[in-house]
Amino acid sequence: MRSAFALALVLACALAPAARAQTIAASPSPSPSPSPSPSPSAAPGSSFATAIVVNQPNEMAGITWENDYVVHQPCGNGGHYLPGEQDLLMNDGKPYDLIHAVCTNGATKRDFFFDISSFFGKF
Repeated sequence: MRSAFALALVLACALAPAARAQTIAASPSPSPSPSPSPSPSAAPGSSFATAIVVNQPNEMAGITWENDYVVHQPCGNGGHYLPGEQDLLMNDGKPYDLIHAVCTNGATKRDFFFDISSFFGKF
């Protein structure tokens, strides 16, 4: 049963960015073509203080949403970020995901902080 769930999770994460709409805070989907991004240090999700709040019903949906968010962020020369390693962090008693991303142009790296308290531990 666990291996079936793990396989379903891997498949959902691999296929979901192309097959689902984005949601945040139960609002309409954000545009897949974001406006020019501010400097990484001032950008949303650049720290615990500016973490992007993800309101999803469970961990599978939340992680999928985070990865989809990252790939829709521009990073120069027409490129976009690709999610890399992910860390689970706790700050002031709240859970956060930290995704380390690399730009498709190969020159830029950025970390994205997500507040996952709405779905953390919900399967």
